[in-house]
Amino acid sequence: MKMGLCFAWATLLLAATSCVAHKQYRSDYSTARLPQQPKSPPSRHAAVDPENVSAKIREHRVFEVYGDTFKLAHIECDDQGSYWETTPDAVDSVSGTRPGRGRNQIEFLEATLETDLAKNSARYRNGVIILAFAHGWNNNAQEKNDNLREFRKAAYEVWEDENTKPGALKRPVIAIYLSWRGRVIQNATSLGIEGVKGASFVANIPHYLSFWNRKGTAEEIGYRAMAETLKRISLIRRRFEEAEPRNAADKNSRAIIVGHSFGAAAVFSSVSRSYEDDLMELVYDHERRKERPWVHRNWDMVVLVNPAFEALRYVTIARYSRDQRLASLAESRRVPYIYLPRMIVVGSKTDVPNKTLFPIGQTLGNLTSSTQQTPWIEQGVRLRVALGAYRPFATHDLVKSGDGAMLRAIPQQKGKTGLAAMKPLSAGEHGRGFMSPFQTQGLVDDASSIGPFMVAQADKAVIDGHGDIWNDPFRHFITRLIEARESTVKQMSRRN
Repeated sequence: MKMGLCFAWATLLLAATSCVAHKQYRSDYSTARLPQQPKSPPSRHAAVDPENVSAKIREHRVFEVYGDTFKLAHIECDDQGSYWETTPDAVDSVSGTRPGRGRNQIEFLEATLETDLAKNSARYRNGVIILAFAHGWNNNAQEKNDNLREFRKAAYEVWEDENTKPGALKRPVIAIYLSWRGRVIQNATSLGIEGVKGASFVANIPHYLSFWNRKGTAEEIGYRAMAETLKRISLIRRRFEEAEPRNAADKNSRAIIVGHSFGAAAVFSSVSRSYEDDLMELVYDHERRKERPWVHRNWDMVVLVNPAFEALRYVTIARYSRDQRLASLAESRRVPYIYLPRMIVVGSKTDVPNKTLFPIGQTLGNLTSSTQQTPWIEQGVRLRVALGAYRPFATHDLVKSGDGAMLRAIPQQKGKTGLAAMKPLSAGEHGRGFMSPFQTQGLVDDASSIGPFMVAQADKAVIDGHGDIWNDPFRHFITRLIEARESTVKQMSRRN
């Protein structure tokens, strides 16, 4: 008994003192194309399959080049929400180096892409797809990281669809992995004792207690480096649009941002103010309604999966996207760009960390906080419950359909008061025809339920738990959602 207790305390001490290094993992600024492994078959297409590249060769690369039209860049930030900087070995025109300061990854990315665009403008005549992903708790930019591996695989599949399917635009794909120190304390898995009864539970205690620290860090990063990065990504997209020889309404370059868990919290911290300001202007500013009656296109779409932040932070978007004045504005326009999806939140119904651990963490972390409890505000529960698990803000259920998934509109809840009683802005009868691609592709049961801000609760068959975000049904759903949005934009452009 005593020996077992001693072992448990020793395990707890080991875990508590085993911090994950606070460092930059990617510091190799080479831009040469990554070579295939000798035994791998030659690539059938212009880009090398990442599966056929040695992990050792790319483990420190800032810029992974798999071909002229498929690249993956890393942007890391530290615990204070700043970019990492390294001292360059030499100064050159594509280094991202500034006088008296070091090199950082985003300036290197911008300079590298600008050089490529200047030399190979024809490559980008049909636009570019920028796909960025921000990971959550327990992850980082290490080569062995599961999230990095799966994102790289998903990005390559986007490239394959874009460059090998009949009728595709063959746009280059630039994937961007947005990373930070998602794990600060080692857990049973990283210590190699996951299967040791008792010890694994004890070893995870310090890791679980890092919840508040990592949540706060993610939000700090969101307000600082992440916000700057996402804005600069939108400017990169705009720079590529300049190379497209077509009218503004027909530009094909896209910027899609995906965040998971605390990474979704960081992304939301970055983008929410922009969306809130736009919605308020659309409701209150008469000149803005005449000039640009839709949500501003900084990013074509933001996807938040199992977001680990409280529903209370979504209240402003929920309130204004349910405002009757906004619905009246949408119904009055001939071409309702306001209906286009800008943000979709997806929370799994079996997400244990967000459905059980998150409320515990929020309760303990806000013991001294006071809240208002009215039908309209309802701060208490919204402070404790994660957005994806908060039913009154949900607009859809996400259910299995074929090899993908379908959004099933949630009927307006009768007898409810406050925000829960108000219908979110959606296409309605006026916009049903414009939103038809979403229904014809089997993505939604009712095309009129599509709107700029959607919150979906996913069945177990679509996302099973907190980290099951790379499975085929959900990946196919996101891919088709983007395709349907593309079809809708083209349809609107033709009818404008």
